[in-house]
Amino acid sequence: SRTLSISSSKTNEPKILENTDVNARILIVEDNPVAARAIQSSIKRLYSHCGCEFAENGEQAFNMAKENDYDLILMDVGLGAG
Repeated sequence: SRTLSISSSKTNEPKILENTDVNARILIVEDNPVAARAIQSSIKRLYSHCGCEFAENGEQAFNMAKENDYDLILMDVGLGAG
């Protein structure tokens, strides 16, 4: 059984997610669509219960994070402008 440890943004307490646990929401922030799909594929292969959404830039990610409660945000450190 694989586990994934995620720190809650509200409490900073780690949550352990089993592969059959509740549905985790993940925001993938990546301006390269091929890389974004590869990340999603890897996540889905290991943690099939996770749902992934995409943002192409930091501004879009910020707005999505304000409107949604994500369990994890994976962000490309080399994003271009935006």
